Amino acid sequence: MTDLNDDRLPPLGERTPRPSRRDHAGTPLYKQPWVAGLAGITLGLILGLGLAAVADDDSEGAAVGVNEPVETTLPLRTTTTVSALPPECADAIRTAEQSLTLLDQAFQSARRFDVGQLDRMLAELQDVRRSLTERVRTCVERA
Repeated sequence: MTDLNDDRLPPLGERTPRPSRRDHAGTPLYKQPWVAGLAGITLGLILGLGLAAVADDDSEGAAVGVNEPVETTLPLRTTTTVSALPPECADAIRTAEQSLTLLDQAFQSARRFDVGQLDRMLAELQDVRRSLTERVRTCVERA
């Protein structure tokens, strides 16, 4: 299959000739690559300066004159009441965290098919579950 431009290409192994200046001489100025770059930079500067001028106009309305008095208001003091967490509830939270850690380890053992480790983790998890149930009941009674 032949290409339509085969007659203008050099033979294989030879350098492709560089287009001469005469080829660009007939190109209109607005199609020159450097003109497009210069136009892009100029357009960007104009847009940037226009946006800066608009933003500057908006900030002038909020500016305060030098001789004008400025009112300052102090923020209101608010008091927040923090209820202390009963120690029983803190213990229940710690036990819940411990059970989640054990449960995660049990799932990892199940993924590795480590039956002995999984059996030990499940027994330990059952003990933690009983303890958590008691601590939550104590916490609810105290609160």
